[in-house]
Amino acid sequence: MERDVREFLGEFSSDELVALEVLSPNRLLQGPSVDNLIELMCNQGMAGLFSTRSRWSLTTKGTFRNKGRSGRVEDLVDKGDVFKGQNKHINPYYRSKVVKSPRNEVRDGGMDITEFLECFSADELVELGVLSPFGSRYLLQGPNVDNLIALMRSQGVASLFSTHSRWSLTIEGTFRNRGRSGQVEGLVDKGDVFKGQNSHINPYF
Repeated sequence: MERDVREFLGEFSSDELVALEVLSPNRLLQGPSVDNLIELMCNQGMAGLFSTRSRWSLTTKGTFRNKGRSGRVEDLVDKGDVFKGQNKHINPYYRSKVVKSPRNEVRDGGMDITEFLECFSADELVELGVLSPFGSRYLLQGPNVDNLIALMRSQGVASLFSTHSRWSLTIEGTFRNRGRSGQVEGLVDKGDVFKGQNSHINPYF
């Protein structure tokens, strides 16, 4: 039997799924969740789960599909790849993390990037593809730009800016980095959006 993953997970409370280690304490599907989710599927008589919102599936035989990637879970270096970029589509307990408050104030649809990123843990941002692990640090790099814009959209934040440096980024894909500004899509290297800025705008650097 196969079922939609959101419907399946929705039959359990978030606390139950955390206790079963299917969800992390911050209610995310992450690498350590895979084996526990498969065990829960087996216990419930499920042969597989799929998503009607995204190109994602997982079977009790340990095969998965995540957008353009498919294969066996056991062959992955990082089992988190099973859920990479999918929490907002397949996890019914994934929620917006940005809360308007005096500390992280949203001004005219915009927000300070450091305060925005601090609404999430480093692990969450890595799972969402917004940060890239680099040794003991986490970097904002070229491949992270589109994922950061996607996260901004999902949180209803139209633009990010820095109060420490001449830097900004909008959901329309316009950016400013010190003396340079323009459209992200016009860049040969999207890393130019963050060039020289990690120490100023990234709280996990």
